[in-house]
Amino acid sequence: MQANQKQRRQQANQLLRLHQMRVKACEVRYHEAKNKRDEAVEDVRQRQASITRLKNQHSDLFSYLDDIAVVESPVKVERMHTRRYWLEYDLGKDEYYLELDIEALNEADEEVAKAKGEWLRARYRESGAEKMLKETQRGIAVVEEQSQELENEESRSAFPFGGVL
Repeated sequence: MQANQKQRRQQANQLLRLHQMRVKACEVRYHEAKNKRDEAVEDVRQRQASITRLKNQHSDLFSYLDDIAVVESPVKVERMHTRRYWLEYDLGKDEYYLELDIEALNEADEEVAKAKGEWLRARYRESGAEKMLKETQRGIAVVEEQSQELENEESRSAFPFGGVL
């Protein structure tokens, strides 16, 4: 009976260690997903800042073109039109990449949610294994206590008169 109890305790300990390793692995994946999402958030912020900067430059360029002295100089007008073209090109490119960055952010958010769910499930299973180990240890302690009491009773009943024959 002792071997069976020892085996049950070992199995419960092994199960708990397995769940603890799974929790650590899920936690690592969760933190990696959060880091990836944080990077995606930063990419979106940078792209939005770039778009804002380009829009401001575009607006400033139009204000500059309204200046009569610039309009009278054909070389300056040509440079301004070239500059406007490239600002609009860069703006269009950044707006396109912003959409891709937002898609990447949404995917990263989904991955974080998935990893967090796996991590929480693993923690739940780990707590169940901990409870099972404690119950197993309590059950074994009760059986050992009952066994000890039975042995004490048997030793007393072998000598009914307090050990005197």
